Parts: sequence; C-alpha cells; structure tokens
Amino acid sequence: MESGDILTTIAEIAIAIAGFSSVIVALSPKPISEWSPIERFNFRVLLQVAAVTVFFSLIPLVLHRALSFDLAWRVALIFYGVVHLADVSSFLFRFPDHVPTVPKITSIIGLSIAISQLVIGVADVTGLIELIYLVGLLWQLAISFMGFALLIYHVRTDQTEG
Repeated sequence: MESGDILTTIAEIAIAIAGFSSVIVALSPKPISEWSPIERFNFRVLLQVAAVTVFFSLIPLVLHRALSFDLAWRVALIFYGVVHLADVSSFLFRFPDHVPTVPKITSIIGLSIAISQLVIGVADVTGLIELIYLVGLLWQLAISFMGFALLIYHVRTDQTEG
C-alpha cells in the first residue's frame, strides 16, 4: 500500500470517528450543558485530535505538489512535530485536576512521539521520516478512538441508569 493511500485512509477514519461522535452527542438524552467537566474535556479532545489527524493526513499530499517527494515528507514531519509537541504540551500542563491517569500517560507517549518526529525530521533520517509520520497519525487516531469509546460508554451508562 502506498503512503498516499494510507494517509487518505487515516483521514477517512478520523472523519468517521468525529462524525459518529457528533451524531451520538446529538442523539444523547443528556445535553452537553449537563456534562461534567471531564466529559466535556474528553469530547473536546476527541474532536481536536480527529481534526489534527485529518489535517496532517493531507499535508504531505499537498506539499508533494510543490516539493520533491523527500522534501515534502521532511517539511510535513517537522511542521507536524512542532504542532504535535505544542498540542501535547498544552494538555500535559493544563490538565484539570480531575483528569484520570490514563490520559496523562497517553499524553506522555504522545510527547515522546512528537519529540521523535522533530529529531528525525531535523536530522533528515530519510528511512524513518515516513514511518514516524505515520506512527504519529496512527497514535492520534488511537487517541480519537479512545475518546469515542469513552463517549459511547458514557452514553450507554446514562441510558441504563435512567
């Protein structure tokens, strides 16, 4: 499978997760205004990570129109690494007190991936650029899926309690 096909597939999956999540929220008997801070935080993270995943799934395809294949991937990786590092750092330093340990651990793993993206991109390790780019996207896709699972679990729990 070509990298372009993988990027397109990742973008489609991220869009599907965000779309299904929005439908679940729209059909939920409990309005968002009644959600706890952690529920709102989880939903925001889900949508934000899905949007970032879609955006960075498309960047290499767009850059390849103007740059050589290798340079497009390198520029995309460095840009992705900077945004990923800023995004993960903002979560790590601004977690609400009531956020469970699992999101903190996943953020530390995301931080490690973001640093790897920057190091590999700046060092121009040609054999790893595409790989770490795709690993970063798959990691963010996993985070979106986790958020989706938490959303589904919450909705099912509310419906069985009522």
